[in-house]
Amino acid sequence: MPGLNDTARAIAFTCLWGASLAQAGEVTIPHTFSAGTPALASQVNANFAAVETAVDGNAADIASLQALVSAQAATIATLQTQLNAVMANSVLALNGALSLGTDAQGNPTAFVTGVNVQIVNGLGTTDAVNGLGNLTIGYNETAPTPTAFCSTNLYIDQANCEFWGGIWAANQRTGSHNLIVGTGNAYTRHGGLIAGYANSTNAAYASVSGGNYNLARGDHSAISGGYHNRTDNYSSSVSGGAENHARAEGSSISGGSFNLTSGFRASVSGGLTNTAQGANSNVSGGELNVASGDRASVSGGLNNTAQGLYSSVTGGDTNLASGETSSVAGGAYNTAVGIDSAVTGGYSNDALGVRSTVSGGLGRTANSGYDWVAGLLFQEN
Repeated sequence: MPGLNDTARAIAFTCLWGASLAQAGEVTIPHTFSAGTPALASQVNANFAAVETAVDGNAADIASLQALVSAQAATIATLQTQLNAVMANSVLALNGALSLGTDAQGNPTAFVTGVNVQIVNGLGTTDAVNGLGNLTIGYNETAPTPTAFCSTNLYIDQANCEFWGGIWAANQRTGSHNLIVGTGNAYTRHGGLIAGYANSTNAAYASVSGGNYNLARGDHSAISGGYHNRTDNYSSSVSGGAENHARAEGSSISGGSFNLTSGFRASVSGGLTNTAQGANSNVSGGELNVASGDRASVSGGLNNTAQGLYSSVTGGDTNLASGETSSVAGGAYNTAVGIDSAVTGGYSNDALGVRSTVSGGLGRTANSGYDWVAGLLFQEN
């Protein structure tokens, strides 16, 4: 306990001072009498008066010492209580486990040896939050232009957030049991990692491990980096890029900009303004491509759409695969409508029949089932 040594010294000094007071003062007898010599009454009275004065002085000293002893007894009792509390503190058991030394660069370093370290908020469970129990590395200063968000991950706009009792604000740091590294990071739930600059989480076990101005609002979701990316649903993820939005459960965006996954476990690998709408659909790259069918895919190109179940567009410009398991390999303005139909290239070609094929050319149409239309090299228009 800080100050115990100073108090002990003060008590010792007081006791020594008290001991000096405890010595009875010497009595000076003014008159001495010899045998056979008459004693005057005034002389005898003077001797008695001297003794009386000495006795009275000793009585006053005794009273002072009694008061001092009582005060010191109270102080000792208080110190004993404090000492008992110190001796009962389990922190003393860290002796040997916690030590101060220097690291390899000679910097002062606290070492924790041979034990585990656990940080809790005192509420008894991981998911109970009170703003405590977090580990912050650095100062986590407030960012100049922080992003506002809802304290609960159920709402993405201020009106609904506040209507249903949520708090719409920036720099919310009400969560518990999180690891925070960086500057301007915010958190309202538990079990997350928030690193980088001005990143936020308002979902359980969500993490943002880098980048800036990212928001992970889906439980168990993750953002690895980039700028202004967002995860909205359970186990969704964004690896990087800018302005990407993983909206559906289990969906992912690897990079690029302004990409969106709205289908269950859909993915966008990169590119610009691509959308994976169907369940388990994928857009690998390109721009303005849409995989709207379940398990559909667009590999690249511009403004292509894979609309049918299991349909695919490999590339090209403004191609559409709307039939189930239909495909367009390339070219521009081609359409595969029939089930299992295919257009391999060319311009403005249509495969309308079941398992029909247009191999290329310009403005060609395969209307019937199993029909095949070739390009100009093989077939006249």
